[in-house]
Amino acid sequence: MAVVVIYPIGTVLLGFLLDNTQKLNQREEALEQTAETLKTMLAEARQAASVFVNSKDTIAIVQPDGTVLDVNPTYSNVLGYSREELIGKSSAVLRIDEGGEATFLRRVAQAIERGGRWHGELVRRRKNGEAFVSEVTIEGIKDPDGVVRKWVSVGKDVTEQRRLEQALQQFGNYDALTGLSSRRLFAKELNAALQKRTETADILALCLLDIDQFKDLNEQWGQPLADHFLRVFAQRLRAEAGPDNLIGRIGGDEFAVALKDCAHTDAAMQRLEGLRQALARTAVLDNVQLQLTCSAGVTFYPDDMADADGLLRHADLALYAAKEQGKDRIAVFDIQQGQRVQARRHTAKLVEDALLQGEMELFFQPKVRISDGQILGAESLIRWHHPERGLLAPGAFMDDIVGTPAASKLDYWVLDAAFKAGLTLVAQGSPLPLSINIAVSTLIDSRFQREVGRLLKLHPSLPQPFLEVELLETETFNDLSAVAYVIQGLDDLGVQCSIDDFGTGYSSLTYLQRLPAQIVKIDQSFVRDMLDNERDRALVRGIVSLAHAFNRNVVAEGVETPAHAEALRDLGCDGLQGYGIARPMPLPDLIRWIRAWQPPPEWGCTGQPVR
Repeated sequence: MAVVVIYPIGTVLLGFLLDNTQKLNQREEALEQTAETLKTMLAEARQAASVFVNSKDTIAIVQPDGTVLDVNPTYSNVLGYSREELIGKSSAVLRIDEGGEATFLRRVAQAIERGGRWHGELVRRRKNGEAFVSEVTIEGIKDPDGVVRKWVSVGKDVTEQRRLEQALQQFGNYDALTGLSSRRLFAKELNAALQKRTETADILALCLLDIDQFKDLNEQWGQPLADHFLRVFAQRLRAEAGPDNLIGRIGGDEFAVALKDCAHTDAAMQRLEGLRQALARTAVLDNVQLQLTCSAGVTFYPDDMADADGLLRHADLALYAAKEQGKDRIAVFDIQQGQRVQARRHTAKLVEDALLQGEMELFFQPKVRISDGQILGAESLIRWHHPERGLLAPGAFMDDIVGTPAASKLDYWVLDAAFKAGLTLVAQGSPLPLSINIAVSTLIDSRFQREVGRLLKLHPSLPQPFLEVELLETETFNDLSAVAYVIQGLDDLGVQCSIDDFGTGYSSLTYLQRLPAQIVKIDQSFVRDMLDNERDRALVRGIVSLAHAFNRNVVAEGVETPAHAEALRDLGCDGLQGYGIARPMPLPDLIRWIRAWQPPPEWGCTGQPVR
């Protein structure tokens, strides 16, 4: 057996070699890690340098005393200086700083000490002297000892952005057409004026003014001319109100004036009436002369203790009341009146919503000729399927919407629905003329006649004549000549017109003389009681005779019994309408009624009625 002998010196040498080998390996690994770290640091430095050089933002390295150490190319391009011109210079030459260089640097240093950075906007100056706005962030750069010895400033030119924001603010605060304050700015100025009211005992009068019939002016003469008259109106308003009072345009043709120092309400009303009269002077452009009248609503502070928005609402309610009272006048806000107006506006809004929701429906009540039983047509009557109150007749809501946009929308809806019903009657083999009730304000609207003509041309299959327009005699006809002109125009289209509820107004004879309506309808209140009231019977006889003298046909409403029909026949009445003939009914029921209709034997009609 061989024996291996290991001497002690060999063991020591082997340990030494192993230990140093491990240390060499560790040093090699450390060198490799250091190389990687240096490589990473170099890459980061190159990346930072690339950002510095290629950034679209202005970047500058400065000392805390404002001395420029370095800038990137964008900084030079934006400021107009070369890099060499900037290095070593104070950054103060590049700013328009009201507080001074020392104050600004101290403010930045305090911000960096607290949170590491300063952010804000500076007004800077380019080399050519041009000023611009720069949004800047300045951060501190710490040295290895943790001491901030340099700042890096990064900024961008926001001049155009701020100019756009200023333009938008100007647009929001001032009306582009007239230069007057917008509603928003006017309310803000009004609130400020109200806060100062505690210092004086005078009252403040807030008045809203609206040009009467401006919509018609716009439609008749076009927007350029309408805009001209708005500018004229605004110029007159500014001149009359004076520089110490608030003026604004808060809507299309609606203006606001706040008279800030009025001794009492009577003095304010005198000033406002004088202002309103001055606004009503004739205006002329391109040989077009217009008399601009306006309505006004006013409320007084501190009698009315609302804030600016509340005062504007109250003045608006008073303006609404002035329009209802006939326009071209001033109305003063009171609480009860405001409640009534608000209720009317609420109803008008509900009606507009009902039209959109399909809650409206036309019912039809037939009219027949007494001599032979012929069906003359049917009156279209609006019904509202109210989601809470059930089926509503016009009396439940029409009075509340008269004179509002809702009334006009409802009129045009009725017109369209009547034509659709007429087409259904034709398709069912029961063609029949239909009449509709239209407000005078809708009638004289230039759009109405055009729309009627368009619908008639679009539907040639309808019977001729098809449409009859009924006008309430009790409705105020402010311009008889305008109404007569439209009636004649409708007649040229083959559309008949009738005066409804004849005898209930004060100008019946005048209407017969001046309005070329073909039909007169006697109000049911006279017909209903004529069998027992000799005065009503005599009145009906007189209306029939008067209408025939003017070559008008006469239809009596309120016919409830055969006795009514016989009496009206004896008086020479031409047509009948009422519960004794048929109640108002939906279109499907009307079709069935037409097919089944037979005049009562008491009428003495011979043969089959003509349908």
